[in-house]
Amino acid sequence: MNKNLYENKNTDDLLVSIIIPVYNVQEYIARCLESCTAQQMKNSKHKYEVICVDDGSTDSSLEIIKAYVLKYGLITVISKSNNGVSSARNCGMSVAKGKYIWFVDSDDWIAEGSVGAIGDALAKQSEYPDCVLFSFRQVTEYENKTIDIINDVKLVEGGYGTSKKSYSGSVWCRWFSKKMISDNGFLFDEDMRYSEDTLFLSRVKLICRNQILIEDICYYYYQRQTSALHKINAAYHAYCMLRLAIEYKKNQEYLSDSHSKVRMAFAYTRAMQAFCRDLCLYCNDKKLVGEILAILKERKLYPFGIDWCNFRIDKKQSLKNDILNWMFALISIEPIFWIQWFLCGKLFKNMRKNQKFDVPVFAVLLDN
Repeated sequence: MNKNLYENKNTDDLLVSIIIPVYNVQEYIARCLESCTAQQMKNSKHKYEVICVDDGSTDSSLEIIKAYVLKYGLITVISKSNNGVSSARNCGMSVAKGKYIWFVDSDDWIAEGSVGAIGDALAKQSEYPDCVLFSFRQVTEYENKTIDIINDVKLVEGGYGTSKKSYSGSVWCRWFSKKMISDNGFLFDEDMRYSEDTLFLSRVKLICRNQILIEDICYYYYQRQTSALHKINAAYHAYCMLRLAIEYKKNQEYLSDSHSKVRMAFAYTRAMQAFCRDLCLYCNDKKLVGEILAILKERKLYPFGIDWCNFRIDKKQSLKNDILNWMFALISIEPIFWIQWFLCGKLFKNMRKNQKFDVPVFAVLLDN
């Protein structure tokens, strides 16, 4: 049962609600909240709120948040039982009062002055856009070092795209109109614990037409080795990729302009390629793989397109990996799929241990 421990009383004319799902991040949450509250010092014109949703943390995360709530009136905290990041974000959306929603991860932080910069840009618009996009910086934890990578977002005809290094499927580098979300009943799928934000965005993109770009770096994405992203079971990752592929295929039917259709078809190809790649890398049962392929062909999901972007030479990796990437690009061709499956069994034998793929799970998914 959700319990609202503290509540921000000043909710009049809020520009944005910053929603932070929290689970066992006692080492990082203070940095995140400091960056949020610092916006208040640099910004007097644009009001905002911070909604922390503690998803059943078992460490000191909740106690740290309570201390910030007592100190800053703009922070609200909700405590709930553990049900994943999608559930926590949905919970935060249900109480958000701002014109816009900003999903911020609890181990990331906001760049100084971001709320003011985005607010000033919005004030120049004749009407509020559905989405606001902005640049961000990735900080990667690796052997006690951090690596800064500048990522940029580019608006293109019929929507938006990203540079090759951008995380186009992430929700934290965007503000979403609360009205757009409410009017269309957008929620995060609580059955998805991987790529849930990509699935959410695929639905938003069908509706979102009016959007602006802020070129400033407004967000710092901290990728740590112990994050949930690195703990996903291979079979579950495959399940999520297939979910995305099915969603992308359905979405193509609702798009009118050719540019958006091409981008959605490319996303579909990438998701199917990732699913088939998981089968090759992690599934050791040839009969089971054949049954899954048969289901895919019956549902007209296999074969699919070829990702020609993979046909390149990467000087940072070995020729063996380049060849594997080229073969993965052709994984939609069934004879090459089976060659790939056989080679992966020889080259990455240990990766297939303790991975359980279940045909009925995929069959049920494909029937929906």
